[in-house]
Amino acid sequence: MVTLRNRCLPVVFLFYLLTPALFSEEGESPLPVEPRRLLLYFQQEEGTEFLEIELLLIYESLLAKLSEVSSGIAITEAQIGGMAGTIEEKSQLAREQGADSWLSAMVSGSMESLRVYVSSFDLLKERLVFEIRLQSESPVGLADLARRFWDSTTQALREKYSLVEAAAHPEIKKIIESAEIVILAQPGTMVTGLSEKQLEVGQGGVLRIELAVPGTYSFEALKRGYYPYKDKFYLESEGKVIEIVQQHGSRYALNFYLNNFSFPGFELSYYFIPNFLFARVGFNTFLLGIRLTDENDYTDDDSWLQSHSLSHFNIAAGCYLGREDRYYRWLVSGGLFARLIMAKGYGIGFEPIAPFGVQAIIGLEFSHSEKRRLFLEYVPLLYLTGYPELMRASFPPDYEPWNYIFGNSYVVDFFNFRFGLRFQL
Repeated sequence: MVTLRNRCLPVVFLFYLLTPALFSEEGESPLPVEPRRLLLYFQQEEGTEFLEIELLLIYESLLAKLSEVSSGIAITEAQIGGMAGTIEEKSQLAREQGADSWLSAMVSGSMESLRVYVSSFDLLKERLVFEIRLQSESPVGLADLARRFWDSTTQALREKYSLVEAAAHPEIKKIIESAEIVILAQPGTMVTGLSEKQLEVGQGGVLRIELAVPGTYSFEALKRGYYPYKDKFYLESEGKVIEIVQQHGSRYALNFYLNNFSFPGFELSYYFIPNFLFARVGFNTFLLGIRLTDENDYTDDDSWLQSHSLSHFNIAAGCYLGREDRYYRWLVSGGLFARLIMAKGYGIGFEPIAPFGVQAIIGLEFSHSEKRRLFLEYVPLLYLTGYPELMRASFPPDYEPWNYIFGNSYVVDFFNFRFGLRFQL
């Protein structure tokens, strides 16, 4: 009996040692790990001038985003503003404040074109763990900062410092307050600058947006058939109603031009969609024009005027490429033309050799004015004719028509331009 008891004692002792592990609750948390301590620097680049409220709100948005990174990291604020120090200086200050890493965010530009350089240094590894350069060429609303600038920063922190994302707590107080603005505009108007994506005004003509406060915002409203609308406003704790007075685009335009800088012409345009989709009719005549210096001109006429008994009646349709408020604006168009002879003894009638043709138009407008715009158009002409050789013979004997291509049933004039002034009516 004694022998059996002596043999069982080691087994009982081993069972006693293992009992806490065998019967402990599954999933019991291990001892807490000490969090990483990160010192935060926030600076603006030398030579840039942000408003104090703009700097503060950019900084607060960064703090709000960093608070969501992980419970495994503790943020200590170093400074707001000031000049950027070297890596060694930042590391020394971080050690003095008991931190084992630091993160630096430097802003430059403006709220219209914000640039941010973010870097982080791990003092335990003695190396720079990541650098990020962020830039926006469009106005930045403060509500968009977290999504457009700080998401990549927080993701890099989690990856480089092996952090687990913090779970959102329902009792955490909102750091950034917001207010609602109401925009009243034409249904279908697209609003940019207040969100990461374009916002569309609904059929009721109302758009509601939540924005962080306080803050300065700028936006642009675009709708086909209306001139673009731009505005800037300051939003405080209370909401705001913004009514946009959108100016209709033009329905008509009147063009005056010189064909090949010599012969006059005019056109009247009607816009099916204001300032965008148009049809035009026009007339240009070769009865009287300016004679340009030409080394191939073998006539003995020293006059600075020239005349040909020919005119063109034109009809075309096309559209613009680009917005109405751009300094440069392209257009494309195409149509038909008829050639008319006006001469004594003949009267007025269609030119018998090539009475009709097709024209293509590629144009460029340029002006700061919405109502008066200079334009230059390239207008190659395709003459439809069964007598291309007769058309070649209509030129002076010693003149080589270098800008014409003669085919079997057509003739192409590939060097034809119009320069003029367009009045939006």
